[in-house]
Amino acid sequence: MTVLEHNVEVALESADTVEWLHAYLRGMLDSGREREELLGVLENVHAHFREQGQEQFADFALDGMDFLTGWCAPGMTLPAPSAA
Repeated sequence: MTVLEHNVEVALESADTVEWLHAYLRGMLDSGREREELLGVLENVHAHFREQGQEQFADFALDGMDFLTGWCAPGMTLPAPSAA
């Protein structure tokens, strides 16, 4: 497991709401992480949680992937379209 995967895993275990998760991922993007990189990390972390039987955290990972791919409520997509 990479350091980034470990950090995301710890963050997901700490998350208490999807709004918190959304803000965490927004911060990761704002700090320069690429959406595709975060998707890959969330996929790996999701698989790890599933293997461990930790479905709640696996579901948070899926929520994060939904935010990054646009399979979520309007306005929750990351990165949000820029206002021009």
